[in-house]
Amino acid sequence: MGNIETPIAYRKTCGPARECDAALTERYLEHTLIGDADADAVVQELTESGAEDVHHVIQAALESQNESDGKALALLKQYPVLEAFRDRLEEAPEWLDHATFRPGIRLFSRKSRYILAAILSASLVENFSTNISKSFFITGRLRDQGVRRLKQNIHHIIRIFMPGGLMPGQDGWLLSVRARLVHARVRRLLRSSDEWDADMWGMPLSAAHMGFALSVFSARLLQHLECFGVRVTEEERESFVAVWRYTGFLMGIPEAMLPRNATEALELHGIAALCEPAPDIEAIAMANSVINGSPLIIGKTEVQARRQFAGFAYKLSRALIGDRLADSLCFPKTRTYGVLAQFRLQDRCADAMLKIHPKWYSRSKFPYFTHRLDTAMFENAGITYRLPNHLHSEQSEQW
Repeated sequence: MGNIETPIAYRKTCGPARECDAALTERYLEHTLIGDADADAVVQELTESGAEDVHHVIQAALESQNESDGKALALLKQYPVLEAFRDRLEEAPEWLDHATFRPGIRLFSRKSRYILAAILSASLVENFSTNISKSFFITGRLRDQGVRRLKQNIHHIIRIFMPGGLMPGQDGWLLSVRARLVHARVRRLLRSSDEWDADMWGMPLSAAHMGFALSVFSARLLQHLECFGVRVTEEERESFVAVWRYTGFLMGIPEAMLPRNATEALELHGIAALCEPAPDIEAIAMANSVINGSPLIIGKTEVQARRQFAGFAYKLSRALIGDRLADSLCFPKTRTYGVLAQFRLQDRCADAMLKIHPKWYSRSKFPYFTHRLDTAMFENAGITYRLPNHLHSEQSEQW
């Protein structure tokens, strides 16, 4: 593929990536122009339906496993594209083996507090450092109801790592497909908007960016976990990536952008990071909104406590993502020596104090990161099958 087709934003940055791996670079650039044809067709079919009708018809498609549910099946028959989409989802890929998910699920269960801390302080930040930030910035998904949106994303991750969560009809499976349809609706809204420059940026919420996100939340996240001192076995590593691979399949990521193992995921992450332009105003705004919103996500609402927590989150993020990326995102200049050791010590101290003096712990203003990241906090994130019906989140009906 030549430069004529490559989005303008990538033409000056992809040279070093080509020197490292020309084939993977071309594959990544090609997928900056690709969306999700199947999900985009479903959204097209649902265009004229109201938010509540959309909720009910998608619910009928995804949750009506009982053939005797005549009302749901009759409703679904009115939407043949959605019905065919549902049927394709239930055709498992040849490589799928749910048994391989077990070590990764056990790792998530055992180290969920560390994993969720890494997601907030590093994974989301790295994801928003790319041009995917433009889609979120234009729509205002973190400007309006930002905490709720982040909780929805974390809820989704928690559910895919529940035992059996990725079986058809279970929460992780349903939320993955739901996220796919949300992306398709947002993609449609952006493509029809004067605010999206396709020649410059390519396809909104492209398959390339979805593949990069998959690498960030799988193998790259495990690197952050090891920075916290967590030991990850090779079996756990490959299993963790396998969970994300099937999740990516459900979310409509093409096979070419679905890493088969941890090594491929890290290779994709490295090439994508080289291809992506330097963070600009949208990436800076989105990355900083994640850090500044993290206190609210874990329930810290008092102003001084929020500032203290966000300050520590900035330090932790810089220690994980590195000075170069942190500086490009305009993060505060701070020393990170000993920050990860401090994090580990805080966690151990919090464990001890919670057992010895729980009342003191609940009143403490010390910026404990992991102990407030209880998975139960994300259970009621308010997720439905409604889809956004306006480009700008603040003007859209609740979804």
